[in-house]
Amino acid sequence: MEKKYENLRQKTVFDFCDDPKILQQVFWDYGYTPEEKAVLKKICEESITDKAVSFEDLADITENEDLRKAVESEFKEILKEYHSVFNE
Repeated sequence: MEKKYENLRQKTVFDFCDDPKILQQVFWDYGYTPEEKAVLKKICEESITDKAVSFEDLADITENEDLRKAVESEFKEILKEYHSVFNE
């Protein structure tokens, strides 16, 4: 089934992945209890930067070029600003 990578601002990584091992990588080995999943989902829903970075990480981890392109298009300025902090 082909995934639709549009309107990513209205979604989170949880809309595209439910594999706990992959999600642990996306969220830097954060524990993955149901309570922690709820917290992570809420963070992604409320923080556009966390949403963008988690999508970027999911695309990298899964080597999904279609998702990577959609993320770069949808969150270009947010990711540019986020990465600039680490390049100073």
